[in-house]
Amino acid sequence: MNDTSSGNLSADSPIKELAADSLGYRPFAQNIATILDNATTREDCLVLGIHGEWGSGKTSAINLVIKELEDRQKGTEIQTKIIHFSPWLFSGQENLTFAFFHELDLNLNGEEWTKLKDSLKEMASATLPIAGSIMNLFYPGTKDIAKAIKETVLSQN
Repeated sequence: MNDTSSGNLSADSPIKELAADSLGYRPFAQNIATILDNATTREDCLVLGIHGEWGSGKTSAINLVIKELEDRQKGTEIQTKIIHFSPWLFSGQENLTFAFFHELDLNLNGEEWTKLKDSLKEMASATLPIAGSIMNLFYPGTKDIAKAIKETVLSQN
């Protein structure tokens, strides 16, 4: 993080390159990148959180992790899809849920993402009724998918 103080004002400018890492976050970024690389080969669920005070360097650390992942993947067939999403920009669970699925849709283009997008549509409609209604605005037919999934699950019980 670059901190330019002027009186009581402070400019928060997260770093984006390893060369600007004056806080020594590189080893942390390398370790997190390794964890993320390994997580793609397992079926286990992975939840990762970074917690800290405002201005403590969370975004800088995330930027360095992203840079580390990108650098590792240069010249390889492995390509991690990184989608930037800022949940604090949205109020309420409904707005957050809609924004999340909408951001996924915007960023998962191309043939290789079709199956994942279809699964996400089903998940959004089946598990989040309100989000399903909103999703139906963008993906006509998602209510039908949710209904079919619900009927299938009920018929198996």
